[in-house]
Amino acid sequence: IESSVDGIIALDTNYRYQVWNSPMEELSGLSRSDVVGRVAWEVFPFLKETGEDKLIAMAMAGQSVVTQNRAFVVPETGREGFFEARYSPLIGPTGQVMGCLGQVRNITEQKQADYQLRATTSRLTTLIQNLQAGILVEDEHRRILLANQTFCQIFRLPLSPEALRGPDCEKLLIQAASLFRDPPAIIQGIRQVLKRRQPVIGEEIELADGRILERDYIPIFIDDDYQGHLWQYRDI
Repeated sequence: IESSVDGIIALDTNYRYQVWNSPMEELSGLSRSDVVGRVAWEVFPFLKETGEDKLIAMAMAGQSVVTQNRAFVVPETGREGFFEARYSPLIGPTGQVMGCLGQVRNITEQKQADYQLRATTSRLTTLIQNLQAGILVEDEHRRILLANQTFCQIFRLPLSPEALRGPDCEKLLIQAASLFRDPPAIIQGIRQVLKRRQPVIGEEIELADGRILERDYIPIFIDDDYQGHLWQYRDI
């Protein structure tokens, strides 16, 4: 119990804490002496406010349950954050329920990182959607992750950017090959660029209707791990 990286608790059938390990002390700011012997929701009022008490009762009744992304505030210490918990019944040698065991994980830093990632992604998505250049982002398997309205307008696609997400871009390229003045050369050129995975800036391509586009290819790497690429098109 003490060697666990997660908080470990145990409640008796009167919902009083009997086990409270060091990670739980660190998570809550409360020591064993502050908690052991006390009823769970007297120590943590949020357990009743969030319905966590009902899940603990289910564990007491013999059912294992898992909670996720629960916010907590410890009134006595002012500590707050998020946790995930797994509750399971403690079964005695004769089969009777002797209490409830809880495994609690502090996910506050993970939640903060997720929020920052969503915020960054939202800002980048907004930027891409409002660029005057056509943008297409693919993953490492050439599935479309993101396109903007300008991309659809440049290629005169009767689709919304959202409708483009998901399909295999290789198949889409073959289907749209007639848009280019020299379809075989364009298809072969794209395959070679993808194979080299080196940035290509300012490449000019001709469309069948006479327009000329300037295209950039940017591979996306995270710690030398290829994660996809971005195409940018400008009508020049």
